[in-house]
Amino acid sequence: GPRNSAALYVCAQKIKRLAPYAPVARPDDQTLYGALRWMLDTGLRWDGPSPGRDDYDAVIDYAVALVVGVYEDKEVLPAVAELIFRRNRRGLFIHDLVWGFFQTTTPEALEIVAGYLNSSNPADVSLAKTLLGLNTVDAGGSQGTQGELRRRYLEWLEDNRPYLYLTGEHLQMTSNPKYVDNDMEAKYLDKEISPRYRAPVEPLTEQENEALQSYRAIPAAERRVLAEYSHKLRKRDKGRWQEWMRKQVAEQVMAAHSEMGNEAI
Repeated sequence: GPRNSAALYVCAQKIKRLAPYAPVARPDDQTLYGALRWMLDTGLRWDGPSPGRDDYDAVIDYAVALVVGVYEDKEVLPAVAELIFRRNRRGLFIHDLVWGFFQTTTPEALEIVAGYLNSSNPADVSLAKTLLGLNTVDAGGSQGTQGELRRRYLEWLEDNRPYLYLTGEHLQMTSNPKYVDNDMEAKYLDKEISPRYRAPVEPLTEQENEALQSYRAIPAAERRVLAEYSHKLRKRDKGRWQEWMRKQVAEQVMAAHSEMGNEAI
């Protein structure tokens, strides 16, 4: 039937020796998506036998990348995360599966991974920290109890949600990838961006473009200070923030540093 033919087509994309037995033409989108979901719904929680296991896992990894990255299906994320952590406990290959998982542009993926910070298994906690980048200052650091760490991370995630973007880093590049980061320019201007394209959801105004050009001209360390200060000031007092944003960038830096002695920026 069409579903099985489409599934065989998917398998043949990863296992070339199956190509002579698979349809040559790509199935239509609806049939292909239905087959992919069937493959994941029936296969994500099943561990194949050792012979042929690599082929099976490769097909699952490929199907995940298509369902998450191309069809933007969020429903499969909890089951995919479960498979990632289950494989990791057994010392099996996870790099491609993790790459597929992080093709989504939804913060829900990060929330799901953060749930593993409360796991009783040290391997789960270690992997969750790696995938969330919790060794970085931005994500609140890696110290504290597991529950506290998860709470701080979720607070950071909620606070930075409009400014997050996919970096393109992955485990094939580095042992400590940073899959998601917050855009300092977006945080400075308080402009929501597209996580996938790292571009403003709404076009910048002339005033915002001028402010951004001045912002880009100052050193990186000062840009970070201004971004964090701008974000905190806007949450605390929007009127003051609007007044501050109308100042020259040098005045903004002075105002930010003058308050740093009284409170954490």
